[in-house]
Amino acid sequence: MKRLLFRGLWVIVLMFAALSTTLVSANPPALPATPHANVLASVRNQSGGANFTWLGTPNWVINRINTFGGAFNGVGNLLDYGQAVHYISTTGALKETVIPRVSSGTINFAPTFWSPGSNSRPAQVVGAVFQPSRGNNRSVQIVVAVWAQDQMGCTDCTPDKVRFYYNNTAYYEYSGVWANFYDVNGDQVTEAVDSGAAITHTLSCVTVGIDQACWHPYSYNAVRQEPTPKDILYDAYTDFKDLYDFSVDFYVDDAVPDLLGVSQRAACATQLASASNFNNLSSCRPNVIIGASKEVQSGQPIAIMIVLSTANVRTYDDATGNYVGDLPAGSYLVIDGYLGQGQPGQATTTFMVNADRTNHYLIPATRMQGMGYNGVYDTGVAGIRDGFARFCAWGG
Repeated sequence: MKRLLFRGLWVIVLMFAALSTTLVSANPPALPATPHANVLASVRNQSGGANFTWLGTPNWVINRINTFGGAFNGVGNLLDYGQAVHYISTTGALKETVIPRVSSGTINFAPTFWSPGSNSRPAQVVGAVFQPSRGNNRSVQIVVAVWAQDQMGCTDCTPDKVRFYYNNTAYYEYSGVWANFYDVNGDQVTEAVDSGAAITHTLSCVTVGIDQACWHPYSYNAVRQEPTPKDILYDAYTDFKDLYDFSVDFYVDDAVPDLLGVSQRAACATQLASASNFNNLSSCRPNVIIGASKEVQSGQPIAIMIVLSTANVRTYDDATGNYVGDLPAGSYLVIDGYLGQGQPGQATTTFMVNADRTNHYLIPATRMQGMGYNGVYDTGVAGIRDGFARFCAWGG
C-alpha cells in the first residue's frame, strides 16, 4: 500500500515538473537589444530626421472659407492651408480637417476683435475646421477662442470657450482645452515642428504662439473612426504579448490611423486638392495605425505601429545602419533610440521591432512635443500629422 502511495505521489511530482517546464518554455523572449549608438548615429546623420509631406486643404474648403464676410472678411489670409491636418478613416472617409493659422507658433494668444453674432465677446481667430458630417452648409467653420467680457486686451488671460462659426454670425460653442508648450529658447515662440495643427483620438488642436487651443470631438462617430483603429491595435498588442517580454502598457483606445510615406502622402495631396466627395478618398486611405505607450522606460516600446501596406519611408538595417529601401508592411514595437534626448526639431532614430522576430529596422524621426502640457491629459499620446507618439514624429 505504501509503495503504491509513493508511486502515486511520484507521478504527481513528475506531472507538476512537466507543467512547470512547459510554462517556463512558453515565456516570450526579451526584446532585441537597441542597436549600437554608432549605428543609430549613422542613420541619424544619413537621414537628418523625418521629412514631412503636407497634404494641404481641399479647394472646395478654401472656396467655402472665401465666402465668409462681415467680421471674417479676408479670414482666409490668416490660415495656413498647406499645413492642414486630416483625420481620414481606414476606408478613405475624411472625418475632420483642422487648419492652423499662418506662422501659428509666433502668434500672441490674446483677443483681437469682438466676436460677431449673439453674446459678443473678446475673441481671436485660431484656425478653421472642415467636418463633412455637419452637412455642406455647416461643414466649414472658422474656429474662434472667446474670453470673458472684461478681458479685451488681456495678454495673459485664459479663454473661456471655443466657437465654431459656420456663417458670418452663427456658431457652435464648446468648452476648450488650453495647454502650453515648453518654451525651449525662452522666446515665447513654439518650435516649427510643433507649429500648426495636430489631431489625437480625443482632441483636435491648433498652435497659437507658445500655447495650444484644443477641443474634444462633438461626436466620436462623426469625426473619428470607431472601433476599427482600436481593434487593429489591440490585436497587434495581444500578439506582441506572446512574442516578446515587455513591461509597458498602451493607450489602445486612443489609437489613430495615419498616412505614412512620401509617395503615399503626395498621391493623397493630389486627390484631396480637387475632391468634392470626401467619403471614399482612395489615395488617402491610412496605411498605419499608431498607439502610444502609457509610460516611458529605457529599452521599452514607446508605441505600436501597424504598417498596413508598404510605407515610402527611408528604412535602414538595424545591424549595420545601411539603407534598405521602404518600410515593409508588418506590426512593429517602436523603440526610441535616444530615449527622449534632444530638443524639439532635432533629428533622432527609431528602432522598429518586427513581429516576425527577424526583420528589424531603423527609420528616421524628429523630436517634437506634439501636445502642449495642461495637466489633464497625457501629452505622449499618439497623434496625426505624419504620425507621432511619445515626442517622436515620423515622416519620409
